[in-house]
Amino acid sequence: MKSIKLKKTSLFLFSFLLVSSSFNNFFSQGEDDLNQNLVLNGSFEELVKKEPKKLGEITKCKEWTSFSKIKSDLYRSTLKNNELISTQKNSYGKEDPQDGESYAGIITYQKKGGRSYLAVPLSTRLKKDKEYYVEFYISLAEASKYAVDNIGMIISRPIKPDMDKDNAFIQNDKNSYVTHLEKKVVKSFNGWEKICGTFVAKGKEELIIIGNFFPNNNLKIESVKKPKTFRITVQPLSYYYVDNVVLREYFKDEDAFRIAKNIPSEDWNELSPEEKGFVPCECVSELVKEDEHSTMIHTKEVIIDDEMTLKQEIEAYEIYFGFGSNEIPEESKYNLREVVKLLKANPSLKVTVVGHSDVVEDEAAKTTLTYADMDKKRAKAVYEELVSFGISASRISKSYKGNSVRSKDFYDEEGWDTDPEEVELNSAKNRRVEFLVQ
Repeated sequence: MKSIKLKKTSLFLFSFLLVSSSFNNFFSQGEDDLNQNLVLNGSFEELVKKEPKKLGEITKCKEWTSFSKIKSDLYRSTLKNNELISTQKNSYGKEDPQDGESYAGIITYQKKGGRSYLAVPLSTRLKKDKEYYVEFYISLAEASKYAVDNIGMIISRPIKPDMDKDNAFIQNDKNSYVTHLEKKVVKSFNGWEKICGTFVAKGKEELIIIGNFFPNNNLKIESVKKPKTFRITVQPLSYYYVDNVVLREYFKDEDAFRIAKNIPSEDWNELSPEEKGFVPCECVSELVKEDEHSTMIHTKEVIIDDEMTLKQEIEAYEIYFGFGSNEIPEESKYNLREVVKLLKANPSLKVTVVGHSDVVEDEAAKTTLTYADMDKKRAKAVYEELVSFGISASRISKSYKGNSVRSKDFYDEEGWDTDPEEVELNSAKNRRVEFLVQ
């Protein structure tokens, strides 16, 4: 593949676009704009000035830029005689735009070499705990020898691109990540495949990045064969066209949309579908997806007797959690308060809070960032709660065990792993924080 030199102005341009494009609209979204696409120039139609002439010129598309050393590409149907970046025929294949006249292109995997990414600011900051819907379309280019899974979108607070790196492995629990609902390898050369989903904003996100953010050992990589009728040199990479990028507020049904618009039901029923403007979402809500997992929160009665040492008494109390959650449930708050009482009564005592996760959470974390590092998140939540009750931070340390240490209450009789109820209960027992007296 032809290498492309990086202009020194790329980082400055990215920062300028992020600030200038978002500033005027940061707080402008109103009730009449509930269906507004918050992605600026989501179909790659508006140009900065002139048409692109070669690969690597995504910055000629208004608002968009690259996010790694390898630049992203812009294709236009208006460039019929340019066999590098025309939609009719280009360096990687051909595809009709999914919407409008243009689309972008990115490298999502190479056997030797890095990847390219697309980045664009949003028109307004996202609101904490509000659910949003995203979708975009991808199509595998004919020059690709491979097809991969886990192509997705990261929704983030402002971060600077590292233009010295070939890859952007920037997943963390501060960002949201949306990928294909079926987690499948997208390997169709003809037509567009929709990637969509919802996420709950952590607050103040104002940037999206599209690409493949998983290391090679976490990817499904499949060899593909280009159509026999299409003449092009196949390259040892995976290359996808990208078009029609959307991010907007999510409403589970028409009634939720009506309430958000503050329209009485009797008035709503008089409106035509065009006047209502409700756009249904075909993808499953992130909140609904979470409900597919166990909702069980383990509880147990803690029995304290006079023969127990102070250490044994404190360590008898444990905090249990719901699946994928670090929120301390009501069922466990009594245990926490008892530990606080004992620590306050013994001011020289120090304690370690030990966070644990279960196997299913850690497996889910491979494709869904929400479930990553639940042991750390839970230990941190308990640590912060203890401090909020007046326990000095110097008396508390944290430890993380993942799913490596089973609960002492784990049911391990033969055949337990074939009993769905016992499997669910054992998992719930492992979602916990323990206290160890130092």
